[in-house]
Amino acid sequence: MRPIGSRRILPFMRRLLIMLITSVAVAQSQGVPQGSTFEGQPAFTLSNDRLQMTVMVQGSSIASLVMTDDTQKLNPYWNPARLGREVGRTVPATGSLGHFVCVDGFGPASAEERAAGLPMHGEAHVQLSR
Repeated sequence: MRPIGSRRILPFMRRLLIMLITSVAVAQSQGVPQGSTFEGQPAFTLSNDRLQMTVMVQGSSIASLVMTDDTQKLNPYWNPARLGREVGRTVPATGSLGHFVCVDGFGPASAEERAAGLPMHGEAHVQLSR
């Protein structure tokens, strides 16, 4: 049986881990984040001599994390555009890629939330980084 408080602690711990990884990447990056694109969408890139991390402007999802010396640039994160290319399809940009914040831990959007225009995973993945 799961303790009642764990429903709240687990999402918090995930966010804390994302912030920690991002903070370490920023602290070890060589200079300021560089403006870039990922799959044709605006992003910014943090890098050092070992890692390159790309974060999307829309939704702030971590789109890519690759080793700088990897010639294939293998990215462990979800990339629907790449998967679509592999099967000969074009996938529209939705903001749901990489490692993104999914805030539906309490179930799907209610009728009131849907009427207000809030999508399934909340609005975090469609907000612009500032």
